[in-house]
Formats: sequence, C-alpha cells, structure tokens
Amino acid sequence: MLAGKWIRSINSIFPLLIIIIFSSGSPHPNQEEWQLLDPAQSGPCNIQTLNLELDGIETRIFLPLTGSCDSWRKAPYPGLVFAHGFTMMGFNDGIAEVVGHGEHLASWGYWTAIPALPDDAESRVAGLRTVLDQILLLADEPSSSVYKKIDPQSVASGGYSLGGATALAIAARDDRIKGVVALDPVYHEGGFEGEGEPVWDPEKEGASILVPSGILGSPPSSCNSDSDYGEIFNFLAAPHRAAYRVVGASHCDFLDPGNSYCSLFCGGSTSPARTEISQRYMTAWLNYYLMLKEDFYPVIFGDGHDQDVSAGLVASQIVTRVQNFDGVGIGQNIFLTWDQYDHPIVAGYNLYRRQPGGDFPAQPDVQLGKIGSFVDKGLLPGQQYEYLVCSYDQGGYQHQCSEVVSITAGEGIGFFIPLLITP
Repeated sequence: MLAGKWIRSINSIFPLLIIIIFSSGSPHPNQEEWQLLDPAQSGPCNIQTLNLELDGIETRIFLPLTGSCDSWRKAPYPGLVFAHGFTMMGFNDGIAEVVGHGEHLASWGYWTAIPALPDDAESRVAGLRTVLDQILLLADEPSSSVYKKIDPQSVASGGYSLGGATALAIAARDDRIKGVVALDPVYHEGGFEGEGEPVWDPEKEGASILVPSGILGSPPSSCNSDSDYGEIFNFLAAPHRAAYRVVGASHCDFLDPGNSYCSLFCGGSTSPARTEISQRYMTAWLNYYLMLKEDFYPVIFGDGHDQDVSAGLVASQIVTRVQNFDGVGIGQNIFLTWDQYDHPIVAGYNLYRRQPGGDFPAQPDVQLGKIGSFVDKGLLPGQQYEYLVCSYDQGGYQHQCSEVVSITAGEGIGFFIPLLITP
C-alpha cells in the first residue's frame, strides 16, 4: 500500500499524460507540454532513417534528427537493437513488419536498429550482437552517419515474438545491454496449435537477466499457443521486472504495421488501440529505466497503470521489491541489511518501523541513500520491532516494499560488525 505513495500524490498525473497540446504552427510541443505526452503517441523528436549493411547484415536504423528535440534529449542518444519475428524462412519481410516501432521509439529520442535476421535462434543472437558491435564502432567514426549520436552506456534490446526471445537472450549474455523490452516473446519453434521444441532456454538463462525487464504479452493464440511470456517472466532474476498482458490482444497486435498474413496464420483480430497499449508500455519502460525520466513511473507502475487495470485493458505482474531484507538485534541496536539494487533509477531507500500491532507511518522513519544496511540505535532491549524497506527514485516515487521483518532488540551477542555502515 505504501508503494508509489511517498512524497508525491500521483492521483492526477496519468490523466494529464494522455492530453497532447501542440503550439500553433509547430510540429512538436515545447518542453513543458512534453510532460503531458502519452508515450503511445509520437514523441517530440523528428526522425531520420538509415539503411546500412553492417558486417553483411541488412539493417534499418531509425534515430532522432540531431537538434530536433534538444530540450528533451540531446545527442548522444540512448537506443536499442530490435529483433523482428519469425519470417517463415524469408516469406515475410521481418523489418517491414516492425518499422512502426522503430519510428515510434526514434520520435522519443532513441536510435533503434532493426537488422534482417535469420530464423535460427542462435544465429539471431549472434547477428544482433554483431550489429551492436558495428553501430558502436561507427559511433566513433567521424565519417559515419551516426558519429557522436550513439550513447554506448545506454543500450537496450527489444524484439517481437521470436525476436522477443532473441532480445532476452542477448540481455542474458551481453553486459552492454542495460534494459530489455519483449513484445509477446515466443521461445518455441513452430507454434501452430501446439508447443514446438524450445529454441532458447529461459529456465537456464533467465537467472542471468538482471537488467530492468519489461515484457508484454497476449492470451494464447496459434502462433504463441502457450502464451510464453508468462513462463519466461517466472524465470527472470531482474530485481525490477514486469509482465503486462494486453487483455484481448492477439499475437499480431504487437506488430506495427504488420502484414496481412499474420491474422490468417495466428488467428484473432487486430486493433490499433491494443497496439498503442503495447507501445505505451514499451516506451514508458525505456523512458523510465534507460532515459531515467521518473515522470513515467505512473504509466508502468502507478495510477496510469492502475486505471488500465481497472478498465480491463491490462493485467500485470510487477516485481520491484527489495530482496533479502533481514536483521539482528544486538544490545540496544538492530542491524538491518538488504540487497542493494545497483541501477541509476534507484536514488535510495526508505525505512519504516512499527511495533507489533501498530501501523507503519505514512512517511519513512529514515530516508537513506544508495546503501544496503542501517543500524537502528537506542532501542529497548527485549522489545520487538517490525520493519519495511523500499527503494525510491529521484522523483520521489517509491517502488514495492520488502517483506516485513520482525526483530527483537537485545537478543544477539554484543560484538562489533564492521561490515554494517551507520549513515
């Protein structure tokens, strides 16, 4: 109940997010008006498109036009390598099916590289990494069209269907990847009315995915018969992760613009409104975790998300809870420790204390910086205390709180523990 309620009242923020105000005669809103943009709509940047061959791989790159949105985000830009879905052995043009995602993300200040990938799972991962290698090299080449436009420290992966599994696989294996978004990921081959053989092992590799992971999914369909996104989500170890099921969506709703064959093979109808929902969450996730723009917290975690759930548009599983919170009482002190999440979105931790039977206060008892321990001093020996710890961002939005721990002061042995730091 405490998550997201500290410092700011966000009850009125999300309705504002879906209001778009443009100044007369201008194609993009000014800086103040950008704060009101719905991330499902086009962002503040003009875009350009490049068609390159990177180490033999045909790649289409979408990126902001330099200077078109400097008060939103100046170059170098964050960005992502994005993997398209299964092409039916080249029958479909994978890049063409998802160019709308590249254009959309570029309008929000991201470079987005979509390479033409084979249908073999391991070759896809290798190809995506090769494209990333080449883009980062070009970013340092003065004669390159992407010179000084690429931020090598702010790179994510993304993808649709089989490409969603590709994006997750590269996130597990490549420490240059700082976040991942997967649109209705599929990790089984085939998929027509039955489960094919796995082409990627999320049970094995999910534990290596520690970067913020946003997954969008749909109910089962012919091309994703087991709705793989839910199973994948359960294997991820990322301290911040979320799975959003777009209610009533088909597998084809996650394409933009898609193709006329998808619904024929995969079943179900498509809806621009459901595609917009997927782009809203994908963009807001990246805005929050890659651009570190805290104003997008309400869209993915707060009142905006809650409104989507209440309206029956989205169902979700969200994990941002502090892990391994524990403590020990020694004399008049209680020593508390927890797993610190080393991500720049986390500004610090709020600590709450109560006595059994009481309520936790609305405001934290202690606000801490980016540390993983605290010593609560001057307590009554023999008295039991209960604690919660919750991380928060620079904007004051609070993530999920830990499980409650109950510690009795004075039960431990009175010796000095040098690894615990008292702020």
